[in-house]
Amino acid sequence: MEHVGPAIIAAARWARQFLISKRGFEAAIGETASEPAELIRVRSRGRARRIIVRQASTESRARNVLEPLDPSWFDPWAESSETLAVKTRQLSRCQTCAGEKRVRCLTCQGIAMVSCGICSGSGFTWSPRSRRMIGCRVCRKSGKRICSCRDGWTSCAACSGKGKVEEWLEVAEESFDRVTFVGSDLLAQAFPGGMGPDTFDTDPHRFTIPLALSWKGQSIKEAPAEVRSALHRPDLVGISPKEDRIHEIIVQVFQSKITTVVYQLGGISGSILVQGWNQQIVENSSSRQPFQRRRRRTVQGMSIAVLASAALTIWYGVRHSFFVSTPNYWLLWICAFVLGVCFIPLMFWWALPVRGRGWKGALAAGFPALFVVLAQTGLAATGGPSLDHARAAAERGQLEDALRESAACFDLGIQAEPAGRFHDQLQLGRVRQTREPQKAWEAASLPFLTKAGREQAQAHAVAAIFQASSALQERGELSASAALLDSAPAELKQTEPLIGLRRRLYLDDALPLRKVIGSRGKSLEEKLVACTAIAPYVQGLTSLPPTPADTSLAKEIKEECEALREQGFKKVERQREAATREAEQALRRTEAAKKVALRRWALAPLLCNDGTRSPSCVCGGSHRGCCSWHGGVGGCSARYPS
Repeated sequence: MEHVGPAIIAAARWARQFLISKRGFEAAIGETASEPAELIRVRSRGRARRIIVRQASTESRARNVLEPLDPSWFDPWAESSETLAVKTRQLSRCQTCAGEKRVRCLTCQGIAMVSCGICSGSGFTWSPRSRRMIGCRVCRKSGKRICSCRDGWTSCAACSGKGKVEEWLEVAEESFDRVTFVGSDLLAQAFPGGMGPDTFDTDPHRFTIPLALSWKGQSIKEAPAEVRSALHRPDLVGISPKEDRIHEIIVQVFQSKITTVVYQLGGISGSILVQGWNQQIVENSSSRQPFQRRRRRTVQGMSIAVLASAALTIWYGVRHSFFVSTPNYWLLWICAFVLGVCFIPLMFWWALPVRGRGWKGALAAGFPALFVVLAQTGLAATGGPSLDHARAAAERGQLEDALRESAACFDLGIQAEPAGRFHDQLQLGRVRQTREPQKAWEAASLPFLTKAGREQAQAHAVAAIFQASSALQERGELSASAALLDSAPAELKQTEPLIGLRRRLYLDDALPLRKVIGSRGKSLEEKLVACTAIAPYVQGLTSLPPTPADTSLAKEIKEECEALREQGFKKVERQREAATREAEQALRRTEAAKKVALRRWALAPLLCNDGTRSPSCVCGGSHRGCCSWHGGVGGCSARYPS
């Protein structure tokens, strides 16, 4: 493991970003493997000759067409360009069309149909005139049109449609300065800009990759055996013995190692490569997956722990409202979130492979969570109500705390009877301190745990209301006494003392009105007003527990008021009938007076235009021929009745 120690340290340093310690990452490592990495750089300078094929169109009609020339038939260094051209000039079959004179159309790919350019192949175009999509008139809704080639074939451009070309060979010579390399791509990436001829001469010791071999010569034959074996590798390209004449060659061999570190977290394996020359990390698609699984498992574990603790806390609080007010309840909530944090090292330990889980690591990772769980258990088991605590709180003057804790003891069955008596004693103490009626019945409405305590509180409230109402009645403030009794709670109104006071109030208000109803000296209207006023008091009497006297009085008042209302209805009916008769008589008198006035007007003489009255014509008769000697009729001497 010594030769991979630096690689493991570099890998652990890289893994820190995923919140894992060096020891934890080393425990997750399954295997490590180192493999050698080699890079061969070769720079060659010299001249190169190669034979190229030249072509030209021809007008020859000769039929002896030969096969195309092959440059490999000749040695480029044994021929000259002029003699080779003369020696090899011939008519060759066109390689483009294979002598067929036609090639497949590149526009339509030989199908003779292309997409319509007007409608873009959809078959429909937008009409600005009708403002809607209409069928394309060019392609007739098909979306395609005939290609310009008509049949999917075009004339060969290489041979101008002849099927043959004039062909010959020429020799091209040029100088070259090439840099080729073969080996590890990771090593090649460590040479920024070192793959070109301009930067090849840079001092190789400047790079972090160790230089294993360096040789410089004028030909490959001068190279040592190990260099020649490297140069003859099949994957090393760039040097052609047939075409190239090398003047200078430089060979550099760099060697290092690459360590593969395989680790496992959460049941998923991942690996990284550690470069031995610079300790850099090379990731792959599986490098981060174990850490992502570890993170998801950790979040799930934290969520389960928090939810379980929250469920315990909620159960603790819903048992009784007393538990919510205790410090243990809020400490349980704090422990719920603390437990989630304490589960992180436990989940980190659980994500390690089985071989990496030691008992010491289990103790170190699980102790915080175990401590919090024990604390939660202790908090949930304690903090309950106690009658002794309630009595101590009452002695300290903390009355609300004592009431709450004693009520909790009663509800939970912890010394229920003594707790109920103690609670009601405290409540009765508060009730007895009140003297005002309103505060008294508010105090009586407080929760009591025993029937005796509730009855004593109600008795105190009734006594306070009775005293206050009696005092108001003695001072003559009957309306204030009635308002006080009406505002009392419904359960207190039904008590015997308050019923007696309410009956007394109703009778004191109803008896004077009863005298008015039975008096002979009062008018019918006054008696009816008294009936209307006495109705609420009679209704109040009937709402109380019935007595023979109250029932008889209410019955008498009801019968007398019904008789008075009947008399009132009859009187109103008589008055209505008299008014109707008077109106009819007045109408008849009015009609008679109108007839008399019309008769007087009709008998009045006409008035002529000269101011005289007609002796023979009247206003109600015909005016023809009247006042003919007096300038015509000017009008009537009498006014028409309205």
